[in-house]
Amino acid sequence: MTRKRIPVISPLRENKDLISDLPDELLGNIICMLDMKDAVKASSLSKRWRNIWTKHVVDLKFNHVNITGLKFIPRKKKEFKGLDTAFVGVVDKIMKLRCEEKRDKINSFCLQFPLGKSFSPLIDKWLNFAIGSRVETIDLDLSAHIPSAGRYNFSLLRTVSNYEKRTLKHLRLANCNFRGWSSSPKFGLLISLQLKSVTISSLQIAMVLESCPLLEELTLDTCRNLTELTINATRLKHLSVTNCLKIKEIDMIQAQNLVYLQLRCVSITSLHLKKFIERCPLLEELTLNKCPQLTYLRIGNSTKNCTLLKHLSLTKCSNLVEIDVKRAQNLISLKLKRVLITDLQLTNIIETSPLLEELTLLSCYLLTYLRILESDNSRLKSLHLDRCSNLKEIDLCANLLHTLEYNGILQWFSFKKCPRLINVFIGEDIHLFAGELLITRIARDIPSIENLIFGPYYSLKFFYTNDPEPVFSMRRLVLNIIMRNKKEELIWVNSILNDFPLLETLELNLGIKSRKQVKEKETFEKCPNRCITKLEVNGFEGNKHQVDLLEFLLENLTGLRVLAIGPCRKTYISFNSWVYGKAHDKGKKWFEDRSEWLRTIISPLVHLEFLRIEP
Repeated sequence: MTRKRIPVISPLRENKDLISDLPDELLGNIICMLDMKDAVKASSLSKRWRNIWTKHVVDLKFNHVNITGLKFIPRKKKEFKGLDTAFVGVVDKIMKLRCEEKRDKINSFCLQFPLGKSFSPLIDKWLNFAIGSRVETIDLDLSAHIPSAGRYNFSLLRTVSNYEKRTLKHLRLANCNFRGWSSSPKFGLLISLQLKSVTISSLQIAMVLESCPLLEELTLDTCRNLTELTINATRLKHLSVTNCLKIKEIDMIQAQNLVYLQLRCVSITSLHLKKFIERCPLLEELTLNKCPQLTYLRIGNSTKNCTLLKHLSLTKCSNLVEIDVKRAQNLISLKLKRVLITDLQLTNIIETSPLLEELTLLSCYLLTYLRILESDNSRLKSLHLDRCSNLKEIDLCANLLHTLEYNGILQWFSFKKCPRLINVFIGEDIHLFAGELLITRIARDIPSIENLIFGPYYSLKFFYTNDPEPVFSMRRLVLNIIMRNKKEELIWVNSILNDFPLLETLELNLGIKSRKQVKEKETFEKCPNRCITKLEVNGFEGNKHQVDLLEFLLENLTGLRVLAIGPCRKTYISFNSWVYGKAHDKGKKWFEDRSEWLRTIISPLVHLEFLRIEP
């Protein structure tokens, strides 16, 4: 019997370029994920790579990150010296390389860097090439650090002359000067125009709008030379005017399709605003912020109702003393912040807004009561109360209310007449008297509660109630707790687990009151819990007391499936919004040195997730 010869697999004789064997589409996706400088370097590998770069990289974005590698632009002249020249050199090299392949289209051209008018010839050349490549989006932000006299002068004539094809649809300019205007039909495809800190006159903006018959979105921010605004744009849908303090009048000649209007830091009067709104029959959203000349707001009149308004937001209109929206019967959301609204005015708004679903009251100091009666048949679903310090009475009969955000109010109220209220956020600035607002009291006053975020920082002992009636409705509980390093505190964890027997998610945001270490290890009575499947711990720094707490929880949460843990403190702003604080060096070091230890003390069935270290 002859033995079969086993073939010998020899090592590769040559290094094969596996990446080059990939199809063009996949290589194009890879090169699009690179920074601009790295993408250009890749394009120099071969003719094929250059073709891929020019074909797939159709969005040219140049800023301090992908060109210079800097996270921030230095503000001091000494630190910034020479950076603009180096930046322009790299961008010009890339643009020259791109000019060699004239057959490919560019979708967008974005330039974000402090460049003054001394670089105008190069910027003009880049813009001419982009326009010649049928660009659809131009975004120029040339920095606020350069004074107005030294800024780049942008001219619309450059974007329309010498080219028969019209392609530009979106234009954003920031920190530059506007020169000239054009009524050329070649500029007729513009859909959105955003100007921020741009030197432009009222006549110039009027001429621009006349040359943009398809314009749908107009944003003016910090255009301080504007004294009046004349809108003649039949397709305009979104208008935002911010920090244009000299504007006192907005003349609506043609804007019958406007659906969104935002005015912030604009000195428009009540009469002009009323006329403005009456000429916008399709207006659905109105936001007014810091408009000091407003003394009254009336939506609609006896002959022509503004019935389509759905969202109204009023902020810091300090002289506003009358709000009449009784003819805006489609109002869905209302936000009032630092507005001198009275109890009677608010009651009238609620009674005449049968479709109102979201109500936000922030720092409305004149309010003393809030009432929604059963006869109102309220559709209210979300209520946000914050710093209404004179509020003495809340009587809500809201069958559809499901979310309550409550902060900075001097006392707690019962919400038993809201049978579907399941989501509750208690803010960090809530005023508590001698610890009267305990978790179990919230549960009694809101029997249907399922998700509770309790923002104030307290010791675990604060949440101990020894209440004989457990809360069976609670499914998610978020607590901000201070670790005082008292060995008795772990006893109160037992109380939390017993008070909420059907709890599924427990989130603990840890704050450090004392860093004194506890040397001896304490033993505590076990309290097995199979319902909690997710445990999240934020602000974990790895001191002895925190480790004991974590070990105790892991030992008793027998049904745990997810452990999410990290050193950054987590602060909730609202029910669905939060921010992370900066982690202490001690917490970072613990996760660098000991994070693998966590895998040795958790079950293989538990998924371990490390949360962010940097905010």
